[in-house]
Amino acid sequence: PDTSDWHFFQEDHRNLHVSFPPQTRIEVISAGALVAQGLRGGASFDSDGVVKVSDFRGDLTASSSNGHIEITDAHCTALHVSSANGRVTLRRVSAQQIVATSSNGRIEATVLDVRNGSVSSSNGRVSLGFAPGANTIVTAEASNGSVRVSGLPSTSAATATSDDEVD
Repeated sequence: PDTSDWHFFQEDHRNLHVSFPPQTRIEVISAGALVAQGLRGGASFDSDGVVKVSDFRGDLTASSSNGHIEITDAHCTALHVSSANGRVTLRRVSAQQIVATSSNGRIEATVLDVRNGSVSSSNGRVSLGFAPGANTIVTAEASNGSVRVSGLPSTSAATATSDDEVD
């Protein structure tokens, strides 16, 4: 057979280390594993693998189709996080507005200080641990898992729905 029009593609595994001034707004449209730290200008990350963001200030959007997302020590006006096939972990995160979703993984948050928003998982538990003094209105939902909320004063109203009480 004539093979002159055949094209072969080889998977390429390279690490790319890039430094930016902290206030630079970053947008990554497609990536494998992604690690970002020390950014101050806002960011949007779309990955097919793991996304890890730490020491962050600004608006943040992070999504992964096949990996977990981990956000640590972040202060955001708006935080949008979604994973199709992996867990979402939030540690020491503050935000005015949060939208966090996972289709096939749990969502866990510790020392969370958010003003309002929603957190939902289709196939995994949702566990939200709020920072002391958090003043929040957040809807937490798990279609196929449990919802656990801690750290809110007993006088606070909590809205949580779960279709399944067992993880």
